[in-house]
Amino acid sequence: VDAGQSVRIFDLPQMDFSGLEDNDSIEINKGDITDADDVTRSVDGVDAVLHLAAILPPNSERNRDVTFRVNVGGTENIIHALEKTNPDAMLVFTSSISTYGDTSTEEPPVKVTNSQSAIDIYADSKIEGERIIRES
Repeated sequence: VDAGQSVRIFDLPQMDFSGLEDNDSIEINKGDITDADDVTRSVDGVDAVLHLAAILPPNSERNRDVTFRVNVGGTENIIHALEKTNPDAMLVFTSSISTYGDTSTEEPPVKVTNSQSAIDIYADSKIEGERIIRES
């Protein structure tokens, strides 16, 4: 925004958008990442998507189905929406160091070439998200 770019935020309707709604450079789209139509509407016409949506621990560990619906299904919705509305847009996906499991005994830094080993539902969902992006 400070560099003159316009930004579109897509988040759940109940989130607090205080201080953002009056900024002409910020467009707020309220919706649910598990709803393909909401996602398509939100990404239509954008140059890039910075995908930060996820259910994080400890909440992610309470219900595998819900975590995968948001973390993996939401990622699939973004991919399909971009393919449909703007295939040239850039997708930046945030994964997690947790996809590498317990790295406390390894020599830092952890590299993307290290083997992945999920130790919880959240990490498993992030590994799956990475896989579907690579295959898209």
